[in-house]
Amino acid sequence: MSDIITVDKWDSSQVKNVLDETAKQVLLQHFKYDESNLLVDIRLFLCALPVASAFFALIYDFLHPFPESAPVLKICVYAYIFLIIILTLYSTFVESNTILIAYKKGGPKRRSMIKIKLISKMKRFDDQYTLILETPKSKESWTKSVGNYFDVNGVFVQEKFERDVVKLHKGSKSN
Repeated sequence: MSDIITVDKWDSSQVKNVLDETAKQVLLQHFKYDESNLLVDIRLFLCALPVASAFFALIYDFLHPFPESAPVLKICVYAYIFLIIILTLYSTFVESNTILIAYKKGGPKRRSMIKIKLISKMKRFDDQYTLILETPKSKESWTKSVGNYFDVNGVFVQEKFERDVVKLHKGSKSN
């Protein structure tokens, strides 16, 4: 049995993070999927671009003091704002609530890769946690109260949650 996890049961982000991490670990460890870091890599690249813009403005202003550097600084500020907007749109619409994208070889006779996408949703002041598992052939989900997985003291009942994640995965394989 793993370590006992205790959370503030009234902190929905803390509760969601524990559930997300556990669901991710179940799929990676129990079903031996290989995690794809593509979404995170893209986000890191998109984060680096505004920083590069600000750094370029700093260096250019150092080499060519202010009155001369004003047009370049203006362009860098606009570029920074534009790049932050792109990053925000990417985080909101592409990554959204995705907690895992993983792959697994299709089997000894098949050379194809099985792709899964794990998505979770939980509204801010709601106790309902939704877990969605998408495969190329199916989309399975369940919505349950987080009270099913945390006792009155905020102790996480990990085994019960893991069983539900395994059932969700098996349900997606039956289609």
